[in-house]
Amino acid sequence: MYAQEQKVGIARDVLTGTSKENYLYRIPLVRLQKDVSLLINVGGVDGLPSRGVIQLGGESKAAEFERINGNPIEELMNIKLTFSNGLFKLYLATPAIFENGWLPKWINKETFEGEFEGIKLKLIACAIGRSVSIGGWDMAKNKPKPMRKAVPAGSVYYFRLENEDYTEKIRESFHFKNISDVLPEEGFGLAILGEVKL
Repeated sequence: MYAQEQKVGIARDVLTGTSKENYLYRIPLVRLQKDVSLLINVGGVDGLPSRGVIQLGGESKAAEFERINGNPIEELMNIKLTFSNGLFKLYLATPAIFENGWLPKWINKETFEGEFEGIKLKLIACAIGRSVSIGGWDMAKNKPKPMRKAVPAGSVYYFRLENEDYTEKIRESFHFKNISDVLPEEGFGLAILGEVKL
């Protein structure tokens, strides 16, 4: 589906156009293989053509886009969940930046109990990958964004409900919601709910 590559470069002096000493760098890149597609949900854009070409990624590579009708992940978004045993899991589809490292700020570090939007719960287990560094470029301020450590996509948190039946409340609060403590509005911490079978 994709290949990871390393790109080596060196910074240039903006005045002379020559290489700057001690500014050799190496960055990881992801190269999509042929016929790989990305599904993107776009909102608040008027007049988007049905087909076209856009610049994509940090190197502004050309990519073709095509608008599709319907929602290919509608079945996943509307999955039936009951949480009959009082347990549920949260899968992180995007990296999440939590104020307490791997632990969301709404979970007590000592008891692992917490409350999220009125739902009382307890963290009982988690499967977390190695942290990833999240940075980037702030185009509005024309400067680098601060580098932050994030819990990687693919991590899973297992919870036990401490409230009574909150099936619909859990769905409204967590399912396809961004639960990152930091920058949820930028898509960090996209959570997908699942049941825990015993």
